[in-house]
Amino acid sequence: ALTIALIAGLESLLSAVSVDKLRGGPRTDLDRELIGQGAANVAAGALGGFPVTGVIVRSMTNYEAGARTRASAMLHCVWILAACLLFTGFLRLIPLAALAALLVYVGAKLVNLNGLKEVRRHGDLPVYAVTLAGAVAVNLLTGVAAGILLALAMMLRRMIFSGIHVERDGEGHRVVIEGALTFLSVPRLTRVLAEVPPHAEVRLELLVDYLDHAAFDCLRGWQQAHAGPVTVDEIGHPWFERGTAGAPTVRRSVAARVVPRWLAPWSEWQAEHVVLPAQRTASSLLCRGASEFHRRTAPLLRDTWSGLAHGQQPHTLFITCGDARIVPNLITTSGPGDLFTVRNIGNLVPPVDGDDSSVGAAIEYAVGVLGVAEIVVCGHSGCGAMKALLGQAPDGLVQLGSWLRHGEATLRRRSREAPLLLSGERPAAEADQLALQNVVQQLETLRGYPVVAEALARGGLRLTGMYFDVGAAQVSLLDDAARGFVPAGALEH
Repeated sequence: ALTIALIAGLESLLSAVSVDKLRGGPRTDLDRELIGQGAANVAAGALGGFPVTGVIVRSMTNYEAGARTRASAMLHCVWILAACLLFTGFLRLIPLAALAALLVYVGAKLVNLNGLKEVRRHGDLPVYAVTLAGAVAVNLLTGVAAGILLALAMMLRRMIFSGIHVERDGEGHRVVIEGALTFLSVPRLTRVLAEVPPHAEVRLELLVDYLDHAAFDCLRGWQQAHAGPVTVDEIGHPWFERGTAGAPTVRRSVAARVVPRWLAPWSEWQAEHVVLPAQRTASSLLCRGASEFHRRTAPLLRDTWSGLAHGQQPHTLFITCGDARIVPNLITTSGPGDLFTVRNIGNLVPPVDGDDSSVGAAIEYAVGVLGVAEIVVCGHSGCGAMKALLGQAPDGLVQLGSWLRHGEATLRRRSREAPLLLSGERPAAEADQLALQNVVQQLETLRGYPVVAEALARGGLRLTGMYFDVGAAQVSLLDDAARGFVPAGALEH
């Protein structure tokens, strides 16, 4: 009874999932399917009938005949009942071999050759073959169980042969470990680490998804026993760091959110874990950053840059402040070739008839030559230029004072216009209030450029005001209806 329940249930679920993939639309409620099948089997057994199950051949016959609703399954039962009651004599004349051939033919049509090629490309064809052989030679339950056991064995093999290799790194050596590192990998890990010369300077790069205690103990013991210096460079979740601090390595901590190293400031990873205190200079940090780029990032983006080698087609001109805390591609989730970026103190746009042509030249080139579809002016909280406009500028900075003359229009706007709101509230800091007004003022100045006015008139350009709250890591967009700036997510929905 248990075997029949398992086989029938499994067959029904597989049939339902297969038909769902073909027909699209709402998916079958699998719990409801099993409850219905269980109730039907109880009733069938009480009346001395055969077990009830969903079968892919009958389901496919219905589907290919144009069935669209569950009524097709009920009608199928009606036809079988009618045939058994009224046409028993005729049915006995049909050879079983003919019925078997028909069943094999319909089943063979279910085999998806493209799907098999996909399975083979992913290296899982043996699982498919073992499941098929077990189902044909024994029964469906045995075939599925054999397939699951083989899949588990293949997974264990892949974990044992996780990416562990040693390569030369200038005068030293680099040991790279990728994937899941468990006790199964310890023998191979030990062999690879033994290849490192005893007194060599070693950089141990860990890109592991999981690190159990046995593997950690092996790495830690080798690090302590190695005669030369060993620098551990952990990319991703700090499994090794947690183990060294005495914390368990068996689970990923939800509270410990790890910033991806390509986004994190130097102070959060390279400066602390790679560069010695006496070597922490800007040049050494940038050199290590460039080395990290060539080793990790460049291979991933080489195809992208290859397509950009002969020209650019950015979709947005992004005018923002030179503040080091503002990273345009990060806060807009954009990449190479997306933004034509202009940065200056205070994200200011000089008047078209002014004495500064640098920003104007960038605007003309972006709109007139590159044909960008949008211009974004992005201000931010805690802006030093806005504080300087309010009289908090350091003394003796002649060039800064000359440049900030382009912000006088923002001061005049503040005195005559109603305060702008940020997420429905007025910012507490006066400089932040001015930064909001400054974004709107620069958009007005942009409309005075002939190339911008012409693009706006023909509907080929859009102007967008943006504000980045540094402390809250919140991007807001100008919304006239809200009399200020609202979170970007609110406008998206």
